[in-house]
Amino acid sequence: MSRSKVVALPPAARKFLEPLARRARESGLPLYAVGGCVRDWLLKRATYDLDLVCEGDPAPLAALCAELLGGRAESFGQFGTLRVLSPGFRVDFARSRRESYPEPASLPVVEPAPLLEDLRRRDFTVNAMAAALDGSAR
Repeated sequence: MSRSKVVALPPAARKFLEPLARRARESGLPLYAVGGCVRDWLLKRATYDLDLVCEGDPAPLAALCAELLGGRAESFGQFGTLRVLSPGFRVDFARSRRESYPEPASLPVVEPAPLLEDLRRRDFTVNAMAAALDGSAR
């Protein structure tokens, strides 16, 4: 995994990501931006659809994000994911995880896993990119 690029957060995202990162750090929850938003930030493109992964329960961070953005947090039960919708952003939260499939064409069974394992289960394109938001460097 490459650690050589530093991702500059766009000002609009920085306003709510910095308080989220601070809360994550205080709570001992490593927090990462993953996928397309990381690519877009590296390419200096505007993006309003963010995917965040933490190594722990993302619900408190999603609640704070909803408060900061004046939006609402919606939970997607069995997968442990949450979405915050606001007028300016869509932010998806997930716990880093592994997936298993009990039978072909079934929904996955998810369980917690470290970030590196989560990234390995993703395809090997932009979805496997991550940028630490909480100051934790891996």
